Amino acid sequence: MSVQELEPDTPEPEAGRWAKVRQWVLIGLAAAILIPGIAFIIGWFVIDVDTPQQIAAKQGQGVTLMYNDGVTELGKITGKPRTIVGSGDIAQSMRDAAMAAEDPTFLSNRGFDPLGVVRAVAGQLGLVDQSGGSGITQQYIKVATASDAPTITRKFVEIVSAAKMTSVATKDEIITGYLNTIYFGRDAYGVQEAAKAYFGHSAKELTPSESALLAGLIQQPSSGNTLPNEVSVERFKYVQAQLNKNNLMSQADRAGLKFPENIQPFLGSGSGPNQYIKNQVNDELANGDTGGIGAATISAKGYKVVTTIDKGAQDRAIEAAREIMANQPANLRSALVATDPRTGGVLAYYGGERNNERFLDYASRAQPPGSTFKPFALTAALKNNISPNRTYTGLPQVFPGYAPGVEVQNAGTPTCSRCSLWEGIRQSINTVFIDMVTKGDVTPPQIADAAHEAGIPEKFTSDGKTVKTLQGADGVTNAGIALGEYTVTPKDMANAFGSFVNDGKRNDVHFIAKIIDDKGTDMWHFEAKNKPVFDEANAQNNTDIARTVTRAMEAVVPYSGARLANNRPAAAKSGTVQGAEGMAPNENTQAWFVGYTPQVSTAVWVGADDPKSNGPIALKGNFPCRSSNSVEAHDIYGADEPACIWKSFLNGYLAGKPMDRFLPATKFFGGGGNNNGDDTFTNAPRPTSVTLIPPTTTSGGEDPDPSTTNKPCIPGINCPKPPTSKPPTTEPSDPPTRPGPPTFPGGGGGGGGGTPRSNEE
Repeated sequence: MSVQELEPDTPEPEAGRWAKVRQWVLIGLAAAILIPGIAFIIGWFVIDVDTPQQIAAKQGQGVTLMYNDGVTELGKITGKPRTIVGSGDIAQSMRDAAMAAEDPTFLSNRGFDPLGVVRAVAGQLGLVDQSGGSGITQQYIKVATASDAPTITRKFVEIVSAAKMTSVATKDEIITGYLNTIYFGRDAYGVQEAAKAYFGHSAKELTPSESALLAGLIQQPSSGNTLPNEVSVERFKYVQAQLNKNNLMSQADRAGLKFPENIQPFLGSGSGPNQYIKNQVNDELANGDTGGIGAATISAKGYKVVTTIDKGAQDRAIEAAREIMANQPANLRSALVATDPRTGGVLAYYGGERNNERFLDYASRAQPPGSTFKPFALTAALKNNISPNRTYTGLPQVFPGYAPGVEVQNAGTPTCSRCSLWEGIRQSINTVFIDMVTKGDVTPPQIADAAHEAGIPEKFTSDGKTVKTLQGADGVTNAGIALGEYTVTPKDMANAFGSFVNDGKRNDVHFIAKIIDDKGTDMWHFEAKNKPVFDEANAQNNTDIARTVTRAMEAVVPYSGARLANNRPAAAKSGTVQGAEGMAPNENTQAWFVGYTPQVSTAVWVGADDPKSNGPIALKGNFPCRSSNSVEAHDIYGADEPACIWKSFLNGYLAGKPMDRFLPATKFFGGGGNNNGDDTFTNAPRPTSVTLIPPTTTSGGEDPDPSTTNKPCIPGINCPKPPTSKPPTTEPSDPPTRPGPPTFPGGGGGGGGGTPRSNEE
């Protein structure tokens, strides 16, 4: 039998391979067209679109806020009625500005911009940076469908609904409905409410500049709460450019468009202290990371916001403030913020009674903190491995290289001529910290870094500019930072001090704990980060820094007469600010008491201001917090009304709660030192203070630089020396019950003698 030889396989011709490739490409393209097309057709018949009236009604349901127990209702936000106006009642300039800012092709597109959609989908797939890609009709649909989630499914629903709406409604009806429903900030839903909230008149009366401002706020509504600021100014400029680019405004008109004047914000329709909480939650929903769930979704779907606010803490905060502030001068203001150090959640928030004519939230208003900032200077020293037993001068003197020829003073007489950092904190001795800084042991930027690490924000917006905190307008941080020269808010101080009690771990301050549906299921919840901040590389050193600062501030509490009931462990620091424009340099204007127990960190601020000028005035009080300063119309220091509010709040809130204690540090920084054995704590309630410089006029007749107005200074350094007067007779406010800072073996410096004098704020 013959065997037929098999021929080897011959390779497929090149043309055949390319034919198959083309075939599969065509199949893929067909699928890419047919599948979305079929889905689009199905969606067209399945997806319904609400009318503008239905959309507005859904928004009007409001957002329900709960206390942190998830059961007790705190209140509602964004539920006030709004006015639906017709096309003829909206200024054409507003319609033009909205189209220019949000959807330049609105008048010609079919409800969506294909290129914008492609960019958005690519962003969802991680191919490019995420961007919205939604035009006016899609944004309108997003409100109607109550979906803020950044998903491809939501985007598909938007596209189908937008196309469907465009086929059944005119462009005029769509833009009118859109402007009647979107959020503009200041609790204003719809353009009519926005025109009233920002300018005090109707939407029909909006000018081109006012329209440009409102159109710019559509993407950043919370930036409208305080105008102007960097975001609102940049958005205003963007709208100007877009109007000109799309031939809706001439170059000449664009050049003449100025940022408009606006009325004082009235944030929210409610009254009373809790309204400030609602405003904070509203801003957090607009700006915070809540899993893409915004106010529109919460309102339409009936979700609830469980806040971090503890009802017991909030009630006690209001009671404590009202108790101490009753029968006080009418111009006296106060604020209290309490946070949970383990999470950064705000437990109590009192920004004032919210019945003064300006509706200012003092809990979030930046003020110079005075000597309450000295713990951050101690933190910077510990980070440099400087022992808290290292001594510096307690005597007034001229420091070489700092304010040449000017003597730095203390407001009282310290009990030591060479004073340790322990005593510098306890007695609030200015010269100790200026001596430390001018010697180069700690630099001013290092103090700023320590404060930022603890939780003081690194920047904020002011007059349309990004301003870095804890430095001057020239970008320089000077030694006055150790004495509280730069402004901070009570909210941020409470959170930053919480990083000390939380063993050097920081959490972001926040008001929203979670968002739940009508069955109580979590739709989103906050996750605490507990980030080590003072030494990320060495966890134990990070902990020891925080615990050592706590140990130093424990001594301040009895020294200030603020010991809590049953000797509950607490650590705190007081501060007082003096002087302002048109005032004597030794007149107090603001006073602070900031501190914590192991469970809660609390900042209290008391100030006085003139509603007409917005500026501070002399701080006088009537509540007899201390027997040494109990007369009516007494000068208020940190150890007076602020300490009383702090003490009353914590005693009430913590009554019946476990008596937790602070844990000790395991490390002796810098090798220690025994401060010559002088570690006995004595009481001396006379405050140390920081003074504000009256503004000066520049040479050439120009207005003073706003960055120097009300700038704090150190008595005897860079502000007028107060007139010489005999200090009032004082007495100990509370006898000591525990020893001073621990004595560590090693170096150290001599203690001083002298008669104990009041030197605490």
